[in-house]
Amino acid sequence: MKKIIYLIILAIIISGGCYYWVSNNNSVVQNNTAETIGAQIVWVEGGVEYKQGEGDWKRASADINLKEGDSVETLADGRTIINFDDGSAIRLDNKSTVVLASLKPEHITIKNEAGQIYSRIVKSTRIFDVQAYDVVYESLGTAYKTINKEGQKGVEVYESKVKVIDKDKKETIVEEGNKYLLENKADVAIENKLVEISKADLEDAFIVWNKEEDDKIIGTENETDTDTVNNEESEQQVAAESKITLSAVKVNGGLKFTWTVNGVNVDQGFKLVRSTAINPVYPGNDYQYLTNKDQRTYTWAIKDGKTYYFRVCQYLGGKCGEYSNNVKITAPLVETIENSTGSVSSITLSAAGGSKVSWTTKGVSEQGFKLVWSKNSGPTYPCRDGDKYNYLSDPSANNSSLDAFDGPGAYYVRVCEYLGGKCGVYSNQIVITLE
Repeated sequence: MKKIIYLIILAIIISGGCYYWVSNNNSVVQNNTAETIGAQIVWVEGGVEYKQGEGDWKRASADINLKEGDSVETLADGRTIINFDDGSAIRLDNKSTVVLASLKPEHITIKNEAGQIYSRIVKSTRIFDVQAYDVVYESLGTAYKTINKEGQKGVEVYESKVKVIDKDKKETIVEEGNKYLLENKADVAIENKLVEISKADLEDAFIVWNKEEDDKIIGTENETDTDTVNNEESEQQVAAESKITLSAVKVNGGLKFTWTVNGVNVDQGFKLVRSTAINPVYPGNDYQYLTNKDQRTYTWAIKDGKTYYFRVCQYLGGKCGEYSNNVKITAPLVETIENSTGSVSSITLSAAGGSKVSWTTKGVSEQGFKLVWSKNSGPTYPCRDGDKYNYLSDPSANNSSLDAFDGPGAYYVRVCEYLGGKCGVYSNQIVITLE
């Protein structure tokens, strides 16, 4: 036996192969040395988390680089966009989860583990497919949505074609403008049939958003950006015609923004948006939502040493109206330690009347807060059975409302410093009676 093993190893060395021996099953396995393409989270709205391989879930932000095997999940209020180095992109609806199963240049595979995923694919000789449960949706074109929800599973094709390969290896070609649902409890009569996409499908909020994003791509394909902004730190360019004027400086906590408003109705608050390219927009780029119409300053805890363009805009519900001037500034660089225990020393929680609570914090919770409540003492995040949480991503958040999800009565309430997939410092516990 030793002689056989020796001969195999010798043959491998001579042939120049790259292999290793797996002793538990007496087989020779080729070592995977193939390069993979890059992927990056480029836009985040609401609660979005990611994990690297089998690691812990962390709160996601724009500019997070992803690798093969990483996962991304959106919460009930979350959406996100992931771009790939080949120019393709996927967009996740709320309550959706994907795994980047393969990022090989010749074959990209995305696992749609839950929810709705919109794939915008660039033309290429490589294979791009989305897998959901035991079905493969292979792109033969540019744009389609895969659905993996309770009671509904399938695909809607908005441009070109998609090849559907079911668990029995049966192949079905779905043309542009059609959908193919393998499960549809609301109307079983259309299961496993090619059906035209309906007006209601086109009016779905997720599809409307994707149409807007696609229009941006199509509308800018042949444009070049000749604008430049050369100011740094406190030297800011201010457009004379702007009705909202923005400025920024570096501070210990990140970047501090100050703005003025002249003749603009801001009853719905502001969006502070950022991008590595000039003229960031909402929706489309990373942002902070500032609900207080009287707010005129905000500190964004950005400490990555990168240079960004910022604008603040008049929020009009789902979109922006008037924008400020561009501000270009380089964030301070603060080295962070993986799995840091955070920078909050204490949180004090109190009742604020009715179903509302408020809190004060010593230190800055850069990833926001988890408000947890339950009829059982000591609610936590991740939640136990019978617990509920509300995620507040704004580091400056200091109040929220509760609901009687488990019926009327007394609820135990705590708020904690969120550290991405887990909590750090918890507040004191209070009891609120909810009707």
